Amino acid sequence: MSRDQYKVGKSVSKSNLQPGDLIFSSTRSDGTVTHVGIYVGNSQMIHAPNSKSVVKKVDINNSYWNSVYVGAKRIL
Repeated sequence: MSRDQYKVGKSVSKSNLQPGDLIFSSTRSDGTVTHVGIYVGNSQMIHAPNSKSVVKKVDINNSYWNSVYVGAKRIL
């Protein structure tokens, strides 16, 4: 689960993201991590919105993703 993935790795600031870093977000009012995407560079991440959708590339700086951003982790 995404909240378990958030417990490992090295925290990375949004300004220091590198391709492959994991980006975590929350749609809950308590800030619990509910979603994870993979940073691909140029302020973009890929993610699967839900189990019935295809993988999409999105701008992490748009108003929606800014509002749900929790943090990022680098694994390795």
